[in-house]
Amino acid sequence: MKFEFLLNIDNTIPRGERIKTDFRRLAFEVIRDTLKMDDKEFSDEIKKAAILKLYEMGKISSSIAAKTLGITRINFLEFLDKQKISYIDIKDSELEEDIRNA
Repeated sequence: MKFEFLLNIDNTIPRGERIKTDFRRLAFEVIRDTLKMDDKEFSDEIKKAAILKLYEMGKISSSIAAKTLGITRINFLEFLDKQKISYIDIKDSELEEDIRNA
């Protein structure tokens, strides 16, 4: 599996655009090779990183993230913990207010 799905490869692209695309492909291959991963492993890592970032940004829920990764929500929350990403989104001021009101 190559990275065409990430790079939007099309032979009808003008030469200058093909050079940019070739550069992107080379960059992906260099990163993949540096990490000593095959195409599937690298693709899976990119997918995980994208899902984690979307979750961190509040763009998707933990349920959607888990479903996209093909794991249970509990496994996703454990994965967040391993990545040192909080799954509780509460501001310090909200926490202080909750403590005062308790």
